[in-house]
Amino acid sequence: MSSDGRNEQKHAAPNEPTPKKLRSSEPDLKVVLGSSGGDGGGGEVDLVTRWYHSQTLAAKSRYVDAMLASPMRERETRTISFPDIQATSWDLMMKFLDDPIAIRTMEARDVMKVAKHYDKYEFCDGRRLCDMVLVDYFKRALLDEESDSLIGQIDVDALVESVALAHEANLEKSFKEGMKYIWANVQSNHVPYGRTMFTEDNMETLAPLLSVSREMFSKLNPRFGDLIGDLHDELDKPDFPKRFVHECRHWLTRYTFCGFIAHIELSGTNGGADGQFYATDTECYQGAKQIWSVGGQRQQVQYEIKLQEKGWTILQRTPLPGVQEEDDSAVVEKAFWIAPYSVNLPLPPKSGWKAVDPLANGHGSPRIRYLLEEEGTM
Repeated sequence: MSSDGRNEQKHAAPNEPTPKKLRSSEPDLKVVLGSSGGDGGGGEVDLVTRWYHSQTLAAKSRYVDAMLASPMRERETRTISFPDIQATSWDLMMKFLDDPIAIRTMEARDVMKVAKHYDKYEFCDGRRLCDMVLVDYFKRALLDEESDSLIGQIDVDALVESVALAHEANLEKSFKEGMKYIWANVQSNHVPYGRTMFTEDNMETLAPLLSVSREMFSKLNPRFGDLIGDLHDELDKPDFPKRFVHECRHWLTRYTFCGFIAHIELSGTNGGADGQFYATDTECYQGAKQIWSVGGQRQQVQYEIKLQEKGWTILQRTPLPGVQEEDDSAVVEKAFWIAPYSVNLPLPPKSGWKAVDPLANGHGSPRIRYLLEEEGTM
């Protein structure tokens, strides 16, 4: 070891990289990586030393520049410690800052190893590089999900971790791009890419990120979705991740069942609501519009079988007085029958309906029959 300690390397592997040296000047800044007692058991000291030209490293890091410019111990000793950075991570950080060829090969998994250090110690070029790489990563994820040949290739756990990292490491462009992808999918009822692709652990990570980005995407038009209103109301509740996944599973069950049903046939109401009902979504079946004569006046009436807060319900819908029959936006809904304890059923039950309106009493007992899609038309 030389008298000035320039060659000091504790516990260094024989093939570990050596910082570039200039023949015209000697490195004058000692960088200590890791911390003493790194194994947590009071064993060997887990420290590695690297030597750099102070001006070169200060040009890369505002943190280093500030340490060397201030009347602090680091300036006097020409030593800077990074106790939370291991040598392998540091070498990777320097590799992407020094080697133009390495920059072209940087991937999202590399970003996961270095981005937080770049941000914490103000390696601004490194942080910008990570931002660019993750932006491309999220854009590729969108392209991959649109390709039938790449179904199942997206690592959802890694994607969620990358979005969380982008937020933690202040990678603004990639955080926005990543959350754009996340928001579109948590609102999407498409399968396999959509709301059902996320696990409860994923949603534990995403909940605070969805919350902080809700204004950014409050006007996002979902590609297939119907959850945006509920999402904005539920995000800050502690049980949101669990409830979200539960609702998604419940929705998928209904969605799957609906794929087998051509339409529903309702009978047993003594003619009032009897008829065929067709799905408008997974929670509503709509009957044909009827024209009744009430007091000598024409009145449009339509029945729906709809999943509501207390369970599946048979509703009567009539327009408000003076409203055009074609206007579906101003109607009065009245519940005639409800199926008790049916809120978790994927389809309205065949029987067991209870009258909840006096007009329904004595008008029979509703019965439902499911008409399946013909073979080959699914």
